[in-house]
Amino acid sequence: MATLPSELTLHVLMRTSLEQARGWVLPGVGVLSEVEGGVTLTGFVQHMDWMARCLAGLHWPIGIVEPPELKTAIKRHAAALVAAAEAHGL
Repeated sequence: MATLPSELTLHVLMRTSLEQARGWVLPGVGVLSEVEGGVTLTGFVQHMDWMARCLAGLHWPIGIVEPPELKTAIKRHAAALVAAAEAHGL
């Protein structure tokens, strides 16, 4: 029997307005809620690398509350971007 990747709880704080977040965050990724200091994105995530790439494209600061695996995926994605830029003399 095949197994599916386990879903982990997603909780991200975005330092932006709800209006801006709605314009950038794909529907179905999670629930956006206005809170003091920004907007939270909550839901579930299976593919950390995919979510890391989505979050890296946002135009405002973010804070990963959970899962810790997403923090690792974002660091990995950032390192890959730096390596690619350096390989091309940027």
